[in-house]
Amino acid sequence: MNDKLLLPLLGSCFFCLLGCFSDDFAKGKRTEIVTDKLSITNLKELDLPKQTQSLNLKVSTSPSDYAANLQLSEKLNRSWSIRKKNDQIIATPIIFNNEMFLLTHNGELTCLNLETKLEKFSISLLPPNESGSKMIGGGLALDDSGNLYVTTSFGEVVSLSSESGEIFWRYKFNSPYLSAPTVINSQLFVIDASGISRSFSLEGDQNWIQEGLGSENIRYGSVQAKIVDNILLLPTSAGTLDAVDPKTGIKLWDFHFNSQRKGYAGSALGDFGGNPVVSDNHIFYGSSNGQFVSLNLDGRKKWQVPVGVQGSPVAIGNSLFFISDLSELTRITKADGSLVWTNPISMLTEKNHYFEPLLAGSRLWITGSHKYLISFDPETGDQKNSFSLGADALGPPIYYSESIIVYTKSGEILAFK
Repeated sequence: MNDKLLLPLLGSCFFCLLGCFSDDFAKGKRTEIVTDKLSITNLKELDLPKQTQSLNLKVSTSPSDYAANLQLSEKLNRSWSIRKKNDQIIATPIIFNNEMFLLTHNGELTCLNLETKLEKFSISLLPPNESGSKMIGGGLALDDSGNLYVTTSFGEVVSLSSESGEIFWRYKFNSPYLSAPTVINSQLFVIDASGISRSFSLEGDQNWIQEGLGSENIRYGSVQAKIVDNILLLPTSAGTLDAVDPKTGIKLWDFHFNSQRKGYAGSALGDFGGNPVVSDNHIFYGSSNGQFVSLNLDGRKKWQVPVGVQGSPVAIGNSLFFISDLSELTRITKADGSLVWTNPISMLTEKNHYFEPLLAGSRLWITGSHKYLISFDPETGDQKNSFSLGADALGPPIYYSESIIVYTKSGEILAFK
């Protein structure tokens, strides 16, 4: 779909959904109409991993991929800020060798030196016939040689140098890309909004293509390929999970959510809530329509609980942490999905969106559309810290050199150290 047509459509859907979420349109006493409940466990202890020094993170900066308790001081203060004038970051940035790579609404790919706070280079990735258009999604990945791979909402996959921004190769396809590519074992994997997955060599040769299921609801920060035990996991925005051979693309098994939790507007959306997470040889996978499952590596379901997920879960010790579709920070057990605790992130009445938590300094850090960076005790769920951002966050918190970086709707990049 042409992005010029897609933007008005997204705007119309957004304002329609606001009518569902705003308290201004529905006064009066709330009545709980959901009968499905998580079972309660008495589990309280949490074996937190020891804090570790700064990691050299390349392929992804998603908190659910860190699998570490990152080093962070208990006394956190705002360290520095940079503003991207008249522009917004639309994809989770990548940090590598003290450089941050940013993809923006205006189609600019920028390399920012985090030591000097100066731009190393900035190039436009807008197609020649799309001058003046806006990007609404995409993503970034790096390989072991430091080459960048970018997907865009114009349906393009681009390979370029992280040193100079020189483009090596680029392809254009019919459907937009709204999420980041994945680099694994000298292969590049991408999933478009229609659910089609493709594998490329890092030189740009297409290895295979796999048809999938897309969703009628197009959301920012869609789905990304993951690999475990030589099984490539391909989630789709329609809520399916395909497991394929990464070399051939041949399907090994698939999983489909087959029910909706009644009583919430989110159930009607039917979209995938985040990327699958693998821990202790199990796949943990959630939808935004009230379902969360644990799967064995052969695709068999171990357990399912009636809760929706915003973003991806984070696995820590014996527990999983995520933001529910009710905007509650939630801790459940890995073993059977039973509830340890749940805590509303904000007491505000309006519907907010939140991103997956980051574990740093033995605290869970969360950003969202409520304009704050906040932290919680992962063992008890108690709130610990709160920092005003001045604007909605546009992605999860990013860890860098014993600091947390947040990027906002106002075009500002903020660092707390």
